[in-house]
Amino acid sequence: MKKLLLNILLLIGIYVAIFWPLSTYFDKHYQQDFDLCNKQEWTLALKNKLYQDGFIGSSRAFNMLDMKALEEVTARKSINLASSGSNFAENYLLLHLFLQNNNQLERLFVQVDVYGLDSEYRYSYPFHDYKYLPWLGDSLVNAVFRDVVPISSYLLWKYLPFAKYMEFNDEYSLYKQLKGGYNCNESEFDKSLGSKLLPPLPWGDKHKPKLDLVVQEMDLEYLKKLVDLAQGKGIEVWFYQAPEHQSYVSKQKNREEAKNAY
Repeated sequence: MKKLLLNILLLIGIYVAIFWPLSTYFDKHYQQDFDLCNKQEWTLALKNKLYQDGFIGSSRAFNMLDMKALEEVTARKSINLASSGSNFAENYLLLHLFLQNNNQLERLFVQVDVYGLDSEYRYSYPFHDYKYLPWLGDSLVNAVFRDVVPISSYLLWKYLPFAKYMEFNDEYSLYKQLKGGYNCNESEFDKSLGSKLLPPLPWGDKHKPKLDLVVQEMDLEYLKKLVDLAQGKGIEVWFYQAPEHQSYVSKQKNREEAKNAY
């Protein structure tokens, strides 16, 4: 028993001496060293910018908004904050960090659709937790993680913080740091103002299964938090809906019920 206790104390000592400082170093490093070819990280790297219009949402905003054309038509400086498969909880967290970086918006356009309130089943990875690990410790980030990720993961990452970098070592490579960080000097997002337009695709899919759309309380709660956060900063909030082809709409069995939740 005494030997077991000594081994436990030794492991704790090794962790405190090596992995705790290493975790602190990783946190600070990855709050400054970004992969600018990744959409979330490109957004997190923006600092001290002033925009008149911002757009946020999932791929239906990320891939469907021609920001250059919008700027030409509206004569308003704009930015696309959306990213693929991101739910309202991630939108909320990303907007918080974007504003924390001393960026400013006059208006925020939030993409809403029947999928956004059922993100757990409609998106493959609705909350990209691994992109925000360096900011665990921020009270708002902690609160979102507590709500969204498994409680076992949240507690492990909070109290044994280097475990989060071990779990996602493909995203946070010490070897990559020693080699000088990310190698993306020219990001397409600098030119597209945050969008990634897709090439034309065939309309519709007759084999697409029928969808039983469900309104998830968590999604609705974080949409409200997103709106409250923006309005609390004096940002005017608008909802907008991207167009859908009729062949998709016809497969949504309770579309009106889902739409009315907004």
